Amino acid sequence: MELRLGLTRRSLFLVVGILLLLSAGTAYADIGPKPTMKFKFVYEIPPVSILDGQQIECEDVACKNAQPLAALGPQRFSCEANECSSMAYGYRPYHKLIIKFNDRERESSVFEQKGFNGEYVVTVREQSLSVRQTFDPVGSLNPLLLFAFLPALILTLVIELIIAAIYLTIRRISKRILIWVFVANILSLPLVWFLFPLLQLDAVTTILLAEIFAVVFEAALLAVTNRRILPFRQAAVLSVLMNAASALIGMCLIGSVLAIL
Repeated sequence: MELRLGLTRRSLFLVVGILLLLSAGTAYADIGPKPTMKFKFVYEIPPVSILDGQQIECEDVACKNAQPLAALGPQRFSCEANECSSMAYGYRPYHKLIIKFNDRERESSVFEQKGFNGEYVVTVREQSLSVRQTFDPVGSLNPLLLFAFLPALILTLVIELIIAAIYLTIRRISKRILIWVFVANILSLPLVWFLFPLLQLDAVTTILLAEIFAVVFEAALLAVTNRRILPFRQAAVLSVLMNAASALIGMCLIGSVLAIL
């Protein structure tokens, strides 16, 4: 019995490991929440139209070895008529804007971001831009966040349902629990993406708290709704495996993107 249990556990982790390697090679969207910036423009001069722009990422306040924020999957910087926004797998410590208007190109001084999501007012002057960070919880929803959420939700559901199906098969537990795995993700992922960033903590703390919440919430929901066939201990193991798979795939993708940059 003990030998069989050991083989079962090894088989489970082997299958999960193979799935993670395969998924990490093909995934195109990080499934966790991503930091964002939103820029609203006000004018000290007669208003001018925004034609194009770049968000420059820097490692130090002097902005040496500066590089534009690259467009990779959901990561990008984009502008509309009177505002710009960006989303990234991970920002560098310092930033500046270079915006092309219909009369000339203007550049901002170097600025930092405080919190997971950044709200900024950009004052347009005759020769330059001034960037000031603000915080507006009601208006903090970045359109790029909505753009990335749906593929992240789909990818999360696929990964966690596959992991759950393998676990339930090995443990010989009813597959009807997969319905509740689906429900748990539909409920937890919007909270992870849209509620935790409002705490305005740094990116690492935000993602860590969100992952802990997802594990606890999904384990509790699975245990409560399936208490006759899935004890809380097994529900917790299943939740950890599912969320670990999601997190590891995201980390592999972030590492690949940062290596490219």
